[in-house]
Amino acid sequence: MGQRGPVAKTLTVPDFAALSERVIPPPPSDLGTAGARAWASVWEGIQVQSSDALVVSQLCRLEDEASELRELISAEGAMLTRKQSTSKGEIVGEECYAHPGIRELRRIGSEQLVILKELGLSPTARARLGLAVLHAVKEADSLDLLQRKRAERLGEPVPPVAWSGGVWPDA
Repeated sequence: MGQRGPVAKTLTVPDFAALSERVIPPPPSDLGTAGARAWASVWEGIQVQSSDALVVSQLCRLEDEASELRELISAEGAMLTRKQSTSKGEIVGEECYAHPGIRELRRIGSEQLVILKELGLSPTARARLGLAVLHAVKEADSLDLLQRKRAERLGEPVPPVAWSGGVWPDA
């Protein structure tokens, strides 16, 4: 226990030489094109181990399902129609409804997100595991320049934004 609370845990840096020598298991033979691309992409991550192969294969199979559903929805359209009829069987109109594949895509996306979190492949999961989280640096645009000039004119705090070259132009 430190003077201001518990002492922070020491993070161990992975041995990158050992990681470059790790064995990436071959993809399952039943994967389609989208699943094979996902397989290759997931194994690029440094935190995925060969013991995760079963979970990664499930993620890739879900990606194959999602790809097939996207193709089906693209071919049939996101909105489908069905005929409306009376109790006597007379057709009185048509009803539009969302393609059922859209609901399945959302379900698959939720399952994939759970797996990505388990593997530490989402920004939140990496932060929870204590791994580095990279933040994008926003390049300043003309609106940022105007906001900066206004803040300086009114004596307000200047919003922090990176400008390419590191110097604000005098435009």
